[in-house]
Amino acid sequence: MRRTIIGWVLLAIIAAAVWSILWIMHLVALAPVSPVRNAVNEPTAHPDVPTTGNMANDRLANLPSTEQAVVLGKNVGRGCEGVLAFPMGFGRHDADKGDAYWSVKCADGKSYAVALHPDKAGGVSVLGCEAMRSAGMECFKRLPP
Repeated sequence: MRRTIIGWVLLAIIAAAVWSILWIMHLVALAPVSPVRNAVNEPTAHPDVPTTGNMANDRLANLPSTEQAVVLGKNVGRGCEGVLAFPMGFGRHDADKGDAYWSVKCADGKSYAVALHPDKAGGVSVLGCEAMRSAGMECFKRLPP
């Protein structure tokens, strides 16, 4: 008799849990949705960005910020889905003169520095932010003038 009572109690608890989950899912489906939350937020382009002579950088700088991150993520490869882009500045030394440096944060939390070379082929170099730190530079910070 005791086992029967315990069985019915457990069955009642499981049934109540399933019913609660289904009821919550139903309420979520019926909940009012804010028009702002569902609005497509079209980022604006940056037409005021001056040209720099680095064609790859100029094209990237004129994109909306969300698209900048996507493009940089594709340049990184390695499964990077870019979510945040930051223009760091331009190289000033002979070896990197004219290179445009950008930082990109990927959806997986990893971050990279991307150098866009000013050549017509639009060459790209990618370096992890940890490697940048070991070279005395940091991602997501402006390069010194």
